Amino acid sequence: KVIMATFRRANYRIAEFLRWEEKQQLILQPKFQRRRVWEPKARSYLIDTIVRDLPMPKIYLRKIVYPKTRLMAYEVVDGQQRLGAIIDFHKGNLELSKRDNAELGGVSFDGLPDPIQRRFLQYEISTEIMEDATDAEVWAMFERLNTYTLTLNRQEKLNAEWFGYFKQSAYRLAAEQSALDAWKKLRVFGNRQIARMKEVELTSDVLVAIIEGISDITDIKEAYRKYDDEFPGRDDAEAAFRKSLSFIATELQEAVRNTRFRNRARFYSLMVAVADALVG
Repeated sequence: KVIMATFRRANYRIAEFLRWEEKQQLILQPKFQRRRVWEPKARSYLIDTIVRDLPMPKIYLRKIVYPKTRLMAYEVVDGQQRLGAIIDFHKGNLELSKRDNAELGGVSFDGLPDPIQRRFLQYEISTEIMEDATDAEVWAMFERLNTYTLTLNRQEKLNAEWFGYFKQSAYRLAAEQSALDAWKKLRVFGNRQIARMKEVELTSDVLVAIIEGISDITDIKEAYRKYDDEFPGRDDAEAAFRKSLSFIATELQEAVRNTRFRNRARFYSLMVAVADALVG
């Protein structure tokens, strides 16, 4: 399909999106929205991303001009849920969860300290604007984009579904510099596997074993659900994981990197055995 529309890339501050919304120039357009409505946990997680000044995915808009009034407006082609969460947070209809941010949790925009409020409003969102685009061209663009989208693996689906304490622990432990160094030194994971979250999957599996004992990998999802809102013994479990991985990386490096213990299933068994030996 040939797309004749033109594209313009720009960065817009949140304050600009809020101004458009106030003047009814921002149209949260559901006909282009294929994803289900976000749960409150996902919305809070996005707000925390912005508060921490971390990047968020690009927004796609279609610029339109009303024929009768000649007034300009922007239809949200992709990013409806993100912009909706931002607007609701600013209006006081959404609170930042304490689970995502222990210091600032439980408040909406007006409850943020003044410096963080200013930083929130100045936060820039990467935006792709389609001009002179028909509905058919919008769908054709997303068909083209989705052609290059990989099917989500098990861990990537968990990442999209859960936002609570267990997920935060698993991702933090797997992504710490000491862990990244260990994965590569031990030759358990390469860059491509890390990009597809395979190291997070293993970390999750080991955490479950530390907490509840050895189980099947299919039980990981249950742990994400069970320990989403509360995670008793979280600090002890994280400490046990770090201690075990550090021991293997320093004391057993050659024994792992040059043997079949580089295999993830065998490495899992080694991690669990070491954790049991070190901390019980």
